[in-house]
Amino acid sequence: MNNYYKEIKEEAKSLASLNNYFYKEEFLKAIETIDVKKIDKIVFTGMGSSYFATFPALVYLNQHNITTYSFPANYLLYYYSNIVKNNTLLILISQSGESIEIRLLLDVFKDHTLKIGITNAPNSTLSRTLDRVLFLNAGKERATTSKTYINTLAMILKLSSIFAQEEFDFSRISKKIDKYLEDEEKIVDIFYPYFLGTNYITLLGRGISLSTAYQGALILKEAAHFYAEGMDTYDFRHGPLDMVSEGFRTIIFSSYEKKEVFEKDILLAKKIVSQNGALLFVTNRSIDEEFPTYIVDEESPYLTPFFDIIPLQFISCQIAWGKAMEPGTLSNTGKVVIK
Repeated sequence: MNNYYKEIKEEAKSLASLNNYFYKEEFLKAIETIDVKKIDKIVFTGMGSSYFATFPALVYLNQHNITTYSFPANYLLYYYSNIVKNNTLLILISQSGESIEIRLLLDVFKDHTLKIGITNAPNSTLSRTLDRVLFLNAGKERATTSKTYINTLAMILKLSSIFAQEEFDFSRISKKIDKYLEDEEKIVDIFYPYFLGTNYITLLGRGISLSTAYQGALILKEAAHFYAEGMDTYDFRHGPLDMVSEGFRTIIFSSYEKKEVFEKDILLAKKIVSQNGALLFVTNRSIDEEFPTYIVDEESPYLTPFFDIIPLQFISCQIAWGKAMEPGTLSNTGKVVIK
């Protein structure tokens, strides 16, 4: 079995393993050393999937009046390092623990005391350097990011819920992911037609759902060599909307969080259809509209990215197999950028 496809199928089991880790002394001790009352803001940083996975928590924490920022690691390294002050909790995320930008940040912030590392690699540079390290427990991942992305979403939301003194039920999410993975054929039948007869698709989202738009575009390019662009729905309305015409394909990911924002997403969908664009609207709220929709069975908007990404993972496999490619096999670059 292809490694990438196999690792997608392991996502529910991988998340269940992480959920068990949340109750172990190793995790609890690392969290206990953080005095939340002394933190004036939180800064997340990572590259690629590790960065995209922070978006749901970024919205969640700010909605709970906890000032939070998220930066690609290269931006924090070269442009925004002065935002990290003495009482800033800096959370460095690298699935491999070896990304060059993260390693450079470890040196820049070597004297900063409020740091947490998140990684899937216990023997990595990130793990060896920091006193507080949380492990993704995703098991070995050989191909394009799949189960480590799911576990990174969960780890960051777990941390965020602790800071907000709330709780997410990741055992429930793991079981639900398992059911989604079993519905592969049905999911592919719904999504795959939007990728036929074209070599380009736009994935749109905002806030929480932007994580799926960006991650989906990444895995389609990386795992299937299919060009996809992830974009904020609001940015798309300011100019790119003008290019929509017959042949244009897009998927809008719209987790219901705020009525005003959700209604703007619906208006955008109607506008795209009126300009003869082909559209699929993915949401966790039932709507009575004429354009095609796919309903995600999850009430919490912060948890919908766990399910939104699965169809795009399956589709990236289908596209690669259609090209006689091994999906998720990185033939021109390594899995980790270390220079």
